[in-house]
Amino acid sequence: MSNSNQSRIPQVSLVDPTTVRIRNSDDGVGIPVYSYHPLKLLEPVQVFDTSVGNTSGLSVVPVFNDDDFREWKRKVLAYLNLAKAAYALTNTMPVATGTGDTAVAPDMEVVKEWKTSNTQALGLFQLKLSPTLQWIIKDTAKETWDALKAEYDIPSLPEIFTFFQGLVMARTAEGQNPDHSANLIRQCVAKLSENDFPVPSNFQAMFLLNSLPKSYETVKTQMFVSNKGKDLTFDNILPFIKQEYNRRHMDGVAAYATRISGVQRYTGQSPNWNGQKKFRPHNPNPNSACATPTKSTEI
Repeated sequence: MSNSNQSRIPQVSLVDPTTVRIRNSDDGVGIPVYSYHPLKLLEPVQVFDTSVGNTSGLSVVPVFNDDDFREWKRKVLAYLNLAKAAYALTNTMPVATGTGDTAVAPDMEVVKEWKTSNTQALGLFQLKLSPTLQWIIKDTAKETWDALKAEYDIPSLPEIFTFFQGLVMARTAEGQNPDHSANLIRQCVAKLSENDFPVPSNFQAMFLLNSLPKSYETVKTQMFVSNKGKDLTFDNILPFIKQEYNRRHMDGVAAYATRISGVQRYTGQSPNWNGQKKFRPHNPNPNSACATPTKSTEI
């Protein structure tokens, strides 16, 4: 390997137990990466420059040949967003509005941004569409992008079924934050809705309850008792589930206060204090007016 190629290899160094710094030795650009879990390098780290004229990052975008458009679309969007060149995908070139004396010229900085973005996006399409798909390239990036989506961005039934499986198979392990399963359910619901398979909110709630571990059985029962019919929705029960998770990871007064607030919120009843042991402060000064009288013993 030549020295010039060696100098472009990102240098990875451990700043502290939770921070890694990635630095390109040729330009000194440092990227801090924070980790809240034990760090494991699962695959080589790739750092690339997406500035105009630089092609070192183009390898992340494969050539599209009519196969797996959605994955290709994701990588194209990621690359153009990093290059700050995605503007022209969804916008036409700004033009003057109005006529005559009322005409308003477009902001030339915005026009310049559009032209740069349009040129980069069209160049990417020319490089990353197979020779048999070059016919789909139009005069602008937006026209090309719209044509690609109309032609290929159509989900298959197996793909839609995968999102449904995600709802059914979502599980929260014992001790795990239920937010993880909740976010998976949200993602699957969003994807199904995008593809004209809406999931009613009360069904979403049932999928969320189904994802909870065995130790949450009493929580499930409470949800069914406290929420009737259409009140059993994802948004209604998630706060209580998160509150229960937080309570289990608290101690003392904070946990008790959380439990009491949950009783009031989800049952509409005030907590029963009659069963609580009354607190009588012990006063070490027997001469105090607050001292508890005791029976005297005569000698």
